[in-house]
Amino acid sequence: MSSTEHNRHRTLVVMVWCESVAFVCTLAAAWVANSLTLWANCLRVGLELPASFFALYVSARILRRQVGKFEYGLGKWENLASLVNVPLMFVGLVFLAIRAVQSLFDPRPVEHTGFGLVVLLVFACVNVALAMRFRGLLRTEWSPLIHAQYVMYRNAACASFFSIATLGVAALAGSAGAYLDIVGALAMAALIVQSALLLLRQSLSALLDEAVEESIRIRIDKELSVSGDLSGPVRRIRSRHSGNRIFVDVEVLCDSALPVGDFLRQAGKIRAGILRAAPGAEVTVIPCDGAVLTPGRS
Repeated sequence: MSSTEHNRHRTLVVMVWCESVAFVCTLAAAWVANSLTLWANCLRVGLELPASFFALYVSARILRRQVGKFEYGLGKWENLASLVNVPLMFVGLVFLAIRAVQSLFDPRPVEHTGFGLVVLLVFACVNVALAMRFRGLLRTEWSPLIHAQYVMYRNAACASFFSIATLGVAALAGSAGAYLDIVGALAMAALIVQSALLLLRQSLSALLDEAVEESIRIRIDKELSVSGDLSGPVRRIRSRHSGNRIFVDVEVLCDSALPVGDFLRQAGKIRAGILRAAPGAEVTVIPCDGAVLTPGRS
């Protein structure tokens, strides 16, 4: 297995431990202070916890796969791990809405916030560290699994610092602090909605394999037609679009006696031409025996 996969799995293990400790601490702080902002943070962490365990499970499956064996649909599990965050976030919004309405009709001052502020500050730093770690992993290799965690912790860090400010002001404001507490919880709800919509849009688009746009197909065909000294005619081009990634498979008819070095040089030219037409595409050049296969195109 690649070192990148091992690094991201270790990061996910640390993430699950941090989420578990954070949930217990924020639950205790919310219970003591009876703060809607702290309850919102507790709910956010509680909803992230099952999604984090699912992400860790998918990462473990990726690590356990057999070398050289293609497991169809494994990439879809990564997108599902990202998508599972969305319904949990919306469940949390319902809870926040109910608590906010209750607080409007029965406002109560925020008390005993010291422990809650310490918890928020500590885990705000943890959220920043994890967000930076996931960002570094994304720069090394794109993964919808890691991107979902990066989005989650980036927003969690923003939510934590905002909650610290809101809770601190609410504690100093006396009776008016109850309404400031509601404002902080509603702001967190808006952040949860933004995160949910972002993950929903990206995960669903990646789960649905789409045909590559016709304009890109035309550019690929043009690049291949102008390529000189082909080892053989192109038998078939297969392309698909999965999320923001493009996959192109090119089958080239060639003599079985063609030296491997010559074919690799030709494959490099084909790959370079396709990358000019579709930058960032993942290109696979497949040799086919011209004596056995009949040329065609699809």
